[in-house]
Formats: sequence, structure tokens, C-alpha cells
Amino acid sequence: MAVFIALVFLAVVIIIPVLFLVPRMPEFAVSSACVTGFNLSSAQQQQLSASFDLNLTVHSPNRLKRIYYERVTASVVYASDILSENTLAPFDQGKGETTVLRVRLASLGEYVNSDVARGIESDRGRGDGAKYHASIVCATLSGILKIVVKIDSDGKMLVYSLELHYKK
Repeated sequence: MAVFIALVFLAVVIIIPVLFLVPRMPEFAVSSACVTGFNLSSAQQQQLSASFDLNLTVHSPNRLKRIYYERVTASVVYASDILSENTLAPFDQGKGETTVLRVRLASLGEYVNSDVARGIESDRGRGDGAKYHASIVCATLSGILKIVVKIDSDGKMLVYSLELHYKK
């Protein structure tokens, strides 16, 4: 009986801190991603105009700790060229809170190099739309979170992924 009580006590001493005290990474979900106003001017001018809109839901599963997002950046990339980039306001989340991030990245008459312009036109000519990666990078005290959303020029979200990089 004493061994049973000791095991229960040990389990409680180990499980309670793990459940409540160890900070957990936030949960991200992309609720929408779209491209509007897409226009790539002639091959000579190579100017791109488009608006890339993302809505993300961020939930903190922590019961005792706040999460501070120190640096939040968003960018839209085609191939390896950045088409638009923006820094978002830092924010924090309380215990169990959910936050909605609305991210708008715009490219208004921005010059794109000839390889990018040809690639976009080639993708669109095949009928499957150009593929963009929209990335949101959040730096927290615990690590770096990167959300990558793949969308096409017709505004359809194809896939998204979440990468976590813990600080050591």
C-alpha cells in the first residue's frame, strides 16, 4: 500500500508540472488566403500589382503563461523573390486566448525581374495559376514560428504548413 501511495504521489508531482507549468507552443490555423487585383504588366515594364490577404487564428494552449510575440513579419515570395514584405505589430496572448491576425500584403506596380515575370506568365499560361508562398514569421521568447501558405494567383489556398524552431 505504501508503494502505491508513493507511486501516486510521484505521478502527481511529475504530471502536474508537465500539464500546467511547461509552456506549449501556440496553435495556428489559416482560415483564409486570397489574391485580389492581380495584374502583371507587359514584359517590357514587368510591374506587378496584387493584394495578398491572409487570416490566421492563433490560440495559446497555455494555462499559466502568457506568450509574447516580439517580432512578427509577413512576406509573399514567388520562386525565391520577395514580392511584398511587412512587419506586423507585436502582440501578446493571455492564458488560453485566441487571436485573429489579418495580414494584407500589397504589391502596387512593383518591378519584378524578367525571370519572375516569365515564370508567373508561364504558370498562368498552363492554367494552374502562379504559385506563391506567403510566410508569417513570429519570434517568441520560446522560439521561432513560421507559417507558410501556398496560394495561387486565382486566390485559392492550396496548402499551409507550420514550422517550429525552439530556442536552446
